[in-house]
Amino acid sequence: MLFPIKKSNAIIFDMDGVLFPTEGLKFMAYQEVFRTLYGIAIEETIERLGLSETKAMELFLNTYNKKIDFPKIPELIQKKREAYYNILAKQEIIPYAGAEDLLKIIKNSREFKIGLATSSDLKSTEILIKRFGFKKYFDSILSREQVIKPKPDPEVYLTSASLLKISPENCVVFEDSPTGLEAAGRAGMHKIGVTTGISKEKMQLYADLVINDFREINIEEIRSLLNKSCNKC
Repeated sequence: MLFPIKKSNAIIFDMDGVLFPTEGLKFMAYQEVFRTLYGIAIEETIERLGLSETKAMELFLNTYNKKIDFPKIPELIQKKREAYYNILAKQEIIPYAGAEDLLKIIKNSREFKIGLATSSDLKSTEILIKRFGFKKYFDSILSREQVIKPKPDPEVYLTSASLLKISPENCVVFEDSPTGLEAAGRAGMHKIGVTTGISKEKMQLYADLVINDFREINIEEIRSLLNKSCNKC
């Protein structure tokens, strides 16, 4: 008789900019809102990466000297989401190189629980993970609706660890932004930075380990990281 293996470690993945190249598509949605409502052609900034929708909207409004009408921000965010859903439906994208291979290896090892923790809403999260068949890899999926405080607050990762029933110090997080890595560090977790949005040099300031893509990491390195003290937490 086979008995289930008790898993005491977890690997948690951010989604946008980590598993899928969707940060550019999100920016296109912000562009559409500002072009339609203000006639402004906004430019991307790495400061946006990892921000909540509210903070990102405030960032662009400030940058382009538009009055921040706080009661109106939810309306702007809803327009941005609708634009993003339309863009997702039309754009052809594929997961980042090595992403599914690593997920398969982790799942087949039966050593780790696997979590998805994203600041995206549930609708866009399900669109992506269903499109690519990724849902089967995750033991828990956490989206924006389940979190009150945005990154860099650690709530998103502490909640993910709670859903997985794994202690934070036994979790490894894959992130692509300084804001997300700060959230993981404040949660007391080990941090692997993926350089899809910022330079390796800057990423090294926040992460315990930095990779360009998932082909550069293996399960032995993840085990080794878990066995080290969380130096940069």
